[in-house]
Amino acid sequence: MQEYLLASLISLEAKKDATEKQIAKIIGDIGGKILNSESKTQELAYSIKKQNEVILSKIFLSLEPSKVLDLEKELRHESEIVRFLLVKFPYTKVKQVREDDIEKIASKAKGAKSPRVVKAKVVKKVVKKVVKTSKNQAELDKALEKILKE
Repeated sequence: MQEYLLASLISLEAKKDATEKQIAKIIGDIGGKILNSESKTQELAYSIKKQNEVILSKIFLSLEPSKVLDLEKELRHESEIVRFLLVKFPYTKVKQVREDDIEKIASKAKGAKSPRVVKAKVVKKVVKKVVKTSKNQAELDKALEKILKE
């Protein structure tokens, strides 16, 4: 089974829950499995089918590649869906990468020094360099004054 992302724009006049249940039913009937879903209202940059604001629904699903056309055909018949896009998306790989990153960050936080200590060391190094260059700068200024006086 291949993993996909189904992004759909649902009109605000439609009942959000009923439409999402209908989409889930279509996916289930075809033999797909919903991995995760989320939705939010979204204002559009330009109107689509006289809609300026819609519900953006993102559904991560797994489905046999041979059933993709059946899913698209069924979704086209839904009048509440303004637009939809179905793309291959390795959801479990992305999810695993995110979990690995969280573990790395947590382990660094436990074993490493706090960011404030590291930042303080960097600031001290920068201050030392500035002080050194300012001393050298003062010496250079004195040398230039001598040369200009001669």
